[in-house]
Amino acid sequence: MDHANMNTETGNSYLVITASGVDRIGIVDQLAGRIADCGCNIEESRMTMLEGHFRCSCWFPAHGMRSPGWKGRWARWANSSA
Repeated sequence: MDHANMNTETGNSYLVITASGVDRIGIVDQLAGRIADCGCNIEESRMTMLEGHFRCSCWFPAHGMRSPGWKGRWARWANSSA
């Protein structure tokens, strides 16, 4: 994960994930699914394609990351998707 931030108006912590790589079918579905598997919902995202390469930044509340085992699930997925 690239970045964590505290929203001072609500007191909620947020995370930002930035993913990039060669574009392929299903990459957005996989990323969104992994975030949902960790108990989080994407609140905002930006995606772009540049010469066959995909880049995405997703902003979401960190409260779901308190669920047991999320780090291991995320690490296994990130390593298998490289």
